[in-house]
Amino acid sequence: MKKNVFLSVMAIGMATALSVSFVSCGGDGSNDPTPDPVATETTLTVSGVDAKFDANVSSMSMAQELTIESNTAWGIADIPSWIDVDRRNGSAGKATVKVWPNSENSSDTERRGTLVIQAGDKTIEKTVYQRPGVNADLYVAPTNLVALADGFACDFTFGSKVKYYYVSRYLPSTLARKTDAEIIEDMSSDPDNRDTPSDGYVTSWQGQTPLTDYVICTVGYDNSGKHGVLTKTNVKTKSDSNQALATISDVDFDDTYWNWATSVNGFVTKYYMWFVSRTDLYDTSDACVAWFFKDAMNSNPDNFAPIAQGDYWQVRRNGGSIFHVVTWALDVDGNFSGLIGRFRGYINSSRANLARKNYVEDFDSSKRIKTLK
Repeated sequence: MKKNVFLSVMAIGMATALSVSFVSCGGDGSNDPTPDPVATETTLTVSGVDAKFDANVSSMSMAQELTIESNTAWGIADIPSWIDVDRRNGSAGKATVKVWPNSENSSDTERRGTLVIQAGDKTIEKTVYQRPGVNADLYVAPTNLVALADGFACDFTFGSKVKYYYVSRYLPSTLARKTDAEIIEDMSSDPDNRDTPSDGYVTSWQGQTPLTDYVICTVGYDNSGKHGVLTKTNVKTKSDSNQALATISDVDFDDTYWNWATSVNGFVTKYYMWFVSRTDLYDTSDACVAWFFKDAMNSNPDNFAPIAQGDYWQVRRNGGSIFHVVTWALDVDGNFSGLIGRFRGYINSSRANLARKNYVEDFDSSKRIKTLK
């Protein structure tokens, strides 16, 4: 009996020791396979829309891009009424959002609006600026812009309140160093540069560098001397080599007729010819002549037939008229060349009654000419 009691006590002791040992091994947590999770911090970065919008920007076509990157869903809040975006929210990752003013700034103060971008507990604000403008009736903008290799020409469209205006051309590198206010001051400092809408000018620039970017700047003023927004229009001159050209040659005359020949180079698909008797086009720039040429074709398309190859031509002389023939060719891509063919001559004669034969005479135009360098 004593032996059995002793064995029972020993068994209980060993069981107790094993139990204590088991609890001790699992209690320090150093080998726990499922530790408590650590919360991931929200990240959010926003960049872009760094340049100020011009006062006349009012459509998505002139939008700037905002880049949003986050590790969670994001959204844009508190969007001002004059600003539009093409998306207001997105998921984790990198996204591009287009931002633009949905109306022109017609006030004389800069517009500022704040976009609030939110992702989780993160918030970033982005300020959008639009330059000050004035009444939209004070705009001046180039139109019908024609570019050749050595110059360009245009006429203008005006707001109803414009009483006078200034126009100049700049290199982009020059504009980059000037504010709009400095450009306007520079343009308006020369009184000879002041014109009025009633002048009806086609303005051309001659002696320019081929394949070069330029900027035409225009600004209008009302009766009180208040100016509108500065308008900047980009134009690039064309190449002066490898261009389609129909050349005028072998020009002669007698008491009755002018005679000449045309020949085309290998870049010509077809060309147009214009017999010009306007005396004010005689000494103006090639770009200005091209402007009137194109205007004549647009106004009288039935009078201009494309010519495919060179030929000999004849026209009856007109008393006291200028003999002025111009050709303008299309290249292999169907675009007007950066060069025009041109011959100018003047001989007084008693002969009259121009005979129409294989040429188109100029048309009446109220436009006047101004040539700059």
